[in-house]
Amino acid sequence: MIASRSSRATLVDSLRAMGYAPVAESLDGDVIVSQLDARRTDVAPPARASAVVNALDDDVVAAAVRAMRAGDSAHLARLTPVKEPGGPVPRSPNTATIALLQEAIRQGTRVWIGYVDGQGNATSRILEPARMEGGYLTAYDETRAAVHRFALHRITGVSGLT
Repeated sequence: MIASRSSRATLVDSLRAMGYAPVAESLDGDVIVSQLDARRTDVAPPARASAVVNALDDDVVAAAVRAMRAGDSAHLARLTPVKEPGGPVPRSPNTATIALLQEAIRQGTRVWIGYVDGQGNATSRILEPARMEGGYLTAYDETRAAVHRFALHRITGVSGLT
């Protein structure tokens, strides 16, 4: 603590000039925060709306809209969580899995998949596939009520839902 007869601003500026980082306090010990009148940089004009580029793919946007609508419906109707269809988890050959997922994307239909996570745990999910590229399936996951990416090599099988 330093006490001085000079003004607070003069004392703080002098200490900063000597390499210290002082903080001014009130008589109660609270930190006094002062605002500088000058800006460090010029204020940039607001970006024009036409200059903004939409980097989202239409399929991802559509899947996000489905996710929001499903969330609204679940909240309003107070639905219970989606239950998995009965029977064993789907298993199918890789070529059939890819073909069924491509068809579901074209038709906009839901599918039930078997999936193995990174720790080797097998689960099943109900999805609305949006697109498939680069070894991944992007889909709205009804089980988790969100859009997710699934590695195709971890999908054990696919079954169509009615």
